[in-house]
Amino acid sequence: TAYAAAWPGLTVTYGQFVTQHAVTFKNYDGTTLFVEHIDQGSNAYDPIQNGDIDTPTRPSTDEYSYAFRGWDGSLSTISGPRTITALFTETKRTYTVKWLCYGTELARKTVEYGAEAVYDGDKPTYTLEESMLAYNLFKGWDQSTGRVTRNMSVNAVFERADMSQPISSTEDTRPQM
Repeated sequence: TAYAAAWPGLTVTYGQFVTQHAVTFKNYDGTTLFVEHIDQGSNAYDPIQNGDIDTPTRPSTDEYSYAFRGWDGSLSTISGPRTITALFTETKRTYTVKWLCYGTELARKTVEYGAEAVYDGDKPTYTLEESMLAYNLFKGWDQSTGRVTRNMSVNAVFERADMSQPISSTEDTRPQM
């Protein structure tokens, strides 16, 4: 026949059908990444390893970053339609807090999202622009670090104190904080 001449290695068998099943690969949010049709009883192929799709991703939040770690279902012995979803490892993000005094870094700490960052260095001082009758008192920080949710640069805040009368003794009579 004409078929035999065109395809000498082709064997056609009638009356037998191979059932195929859809294997649907989805991302964490339910979006379909890839669908392959697999003969019943056969194994599905990982579409990443097969080059059909890129590695699934999940966007980071302020609190967590995500890394693909595999699929939630088996690729073996497909016996019916199957949905396989991407799995991700969740890692708490960290942020850096820098404490500054007029541009000079006094300390730096890295903490997890939502944690408190505590300054444990020496009390900041600012002696430029001081005189016998005026000095700078450390008042605090310009931002709270009680719950860190981003990288931060925290600046020392000073209050100018002017004395109405000159200091007559040789002792430093500045108020202590």
